[in-house]
Amino acid sequence: MKGFNESQKPKSSRERSRACSYCSSSDHVANVCSNAESDWKSLNKGILPHTEKSWWGHKGVPNARYKTVWYSRPEYWSDWYKQCHKASIMIDKRKAREEVKSKSTAKGKSVAKKCGFCAGTGHNRRDCAELDNISEQIVLENRRWRSRFFKRYVVDMGLSVGAVVQVERNVGYNKEPQLLTGLITQTNMEKLSMFCMIGSYSNAPESLRQPMSIDFISNGKPYKVKLTDHRDKNSWSGSLHDNAGLLVNEFDRFGGGYSNQSATLKSVIAKSSEPVDPTWITQGHRESVVWLTKKYSLAKLESYGVLKLLEKLKKDNDKFDKINETS
Repeated sequence: MKGFNESQKPKSSRERSRACSYCSSSDHVANVCSNAESDWKSLNKGILPHTEKSWWGHKGVPNARYKTVWYSRPEYWSDWYKQCHKASIMIDKRKAREEVKSKSTAKGKSVAKKCGFCAGTGHNRRDCAELDNISEQIVLENRRWRSRFFKRYVVDMGLSVGAVVQVERNVGYNKEPQLLTGLITQTNMEKLSMFCMIGSYSNAPESLRQPMSIDFISNGKPYKVKLTDHRDKNSWSGSLHDNAGLLVNEFDRFGGGYSNQSATLKSVIAKSSEPVDPTWITQGHRESVVWLTKKYSLAKLESYGVLKLLEKLKKDNDKFDKINETS
């Protein structure tokens, strides 16, 4: 999934730090910002709380000197008002939550647990049986999907790093495709899972899709390669099937139009001998499932078609096993 794979990239120091969205102090967040609370008392009456340019500097608020533009340039006062109003709403909501909790505690009542995943009461995500069940199903079907993908892509087609292939590239309308011979230099196999079956026209968010990426080089020039088969040989985004069903529904491409650096596989000249770590199959991309069930509720997964995808994949995987049992 794009969302999970993006979350694994190293973050900049600015992204890692948690700071107040109003005053940029690194020692608190906006819903407890005393600066926003005091400023809003004035701004809400149409009065500027501070006028000197270096006010933030005198206050000693770290990493906030850029805010001085609000005082020195009146054209930004409306933005100042909006940011302070937003922070004040967050402060009011935080106080309301604390008040409800305080009243419940005073009466000797505990706030009932509500699960953020299944919306059930009496438990949370950490001990949600439904979450555990869905997670294990996804991991299991991911293992089976990866096993099928390995057989089709690596064993049958020989398309891992080091394979020598011929591709064709469109160069213009009514022109013969350009044939290129070269090496596959990289694939994003470590990122692939059942979510490769989600195409660009799905109602699922971008974060759940995962295109396959195949890097190819010919005469020192890099290209992206897509795969197509008889089922949809004219597909713009490409696809990969085996004898049980769809495996990949989208491939990464360079640019667009006829001047791009994208090509379509035509033939395999020499298969790859690059080994694949067996744990790539057995671990079933479990870490991405943890991210998935933490980020999305059961209702969201259902609305995005993930549960239907899981059901379809199970049928395809069962079909694949049955075919191979009789072959």
